[in-house]
Amino acid sequence: MRHILLTAGLSLAFAPVLALPAWAVDAQAVSDRLVELLNEEGFDVEIGSATEDGDDVVLGDVRFGEGDKQFSYDEIRLENVSEQGDYFLIERTELPAKTVDMDDNAKMDLSSISLEKLQLLRQDDPEHIAPLQLDAFQMERMSISVPAGEFLVLEDLAGAGMTYDPEKPMEATGSVGSFVLDTQIPFGPNKDESAAMRKQLADLGYSTIKGRGEGSGRYDPQSGVMSFAQRMEFTDAASLQFEGEVSAATPELMRELQKADRKVSRIDDIEKQNKAMIEDLAPLYGQLVLETFSLRLQDASLTNKLIGIAAERQNAAPEQLKLQMAMMAPALLASYVPAELAQKVGEALQTYLNDPQSLSITIEPKDGTTIGQISDMVRSNPKELPAVLNPDITANQD
Repeated sequence: MRHILLTAGLSLAFAPVLALPAWAVDAQAVSDRLVELLNEEGFDVEIGSATEDGDDVVLGDVRFGEGDKQFSYDEIRLENVSEQGDYFLIERTELPAKTVDMDDNAKMDLSSISLEKLQLLRQDDPEHIAPLQLDAFQMERMSISVPAGEFLVLEDLAGAGMTYDPEKPMEATGSVGSFVLDTQIPFGPNKDESAAMRKQLADLGYSTIKGRGEGSGRYDPQSGVMSFAQRMEFTDAASLQFEGEVSAATPELMRELQKADRKVSRIDDIEKQNKAMIEDLAPLYGQLVLETFSLRLQDASLTNKLIGIAAERQNAAPEQLKLQMAMMAPALLASYVPAELAQKVGEALQTYLNDPQSLSITIEPKDGTTIGQISDMVRSNPKELPAVLNPDITANQD
């Protein structure tokens, strides 16, 4: 999943499109280049045949994956294919609905996926941020199921605005119209150990978790500034919103990040992959300058439910437990942050717990503070973090 997300956000987003006349193309050349680029991104793809049909290219016997996890499409039609500058331009294509086998007797059911303005760089060029990019996609439904039932359902997935132009900012959006997670169905490698967690969720009234999500991002290659915002809403629980901005995200650094990500994605062993992420990806991300970051929790009913369950188990009144939590916060933080900040955290927490509405945390680091410097400080001198990050916390403020 991590690789899919990174590919959508980086590998499919950043590559220039030249507004030059379009020309007819050779079907086999398009097929060969598509396979080559997808393989570079870590996807195992084979295409049995490629034929021209007017302005379309029809791919036959398209196979993804390897071994018993391989799945195939009899036919995929690439609509209105042409040469445009240095690219093969595919106006639209649609992947048919498909069921894919996963581990532990799980299956992934995918509805048809519509892809718009898919662009393939015709020749290798290390100066391009990404040789493969996509402007927009739409998907009606995706689900993961096990013999006991559907574990996760996502509906109305969409993304747009992912085409990169080196001369102007790129503004991308993405959304999941709705999701449903059945917390009572055992799933994954730790399904036996997660029985206690499933019971806790049921006790809170969250046998199923429903919600929606949306996000947006803006990248200006001229200034190297990248901003992002993401909001997740959980029905009858809470919403969580992240916002942030980084600078020093130059096209050169983005190219290096993509190279490192491709290297990591080709590693099958989890331990070796994690090691490569630390050694290859982390130092590159560490060069980014963190300008701002904020986290906002908007409560619907989750806080009082959690307090109620905890109070019942401790044989205490909910209001008494809230007061204890607010009083303990400054004492616990006193060894790590200045007394003034610890007191502010305690006051904000008390305000929030008395009437759970919203809780916001923001940081605005000193000018030029990189993510790498922050990571080093967390490990070596955490007491200095507040002076560098300038954190603030507020409760129940719009």
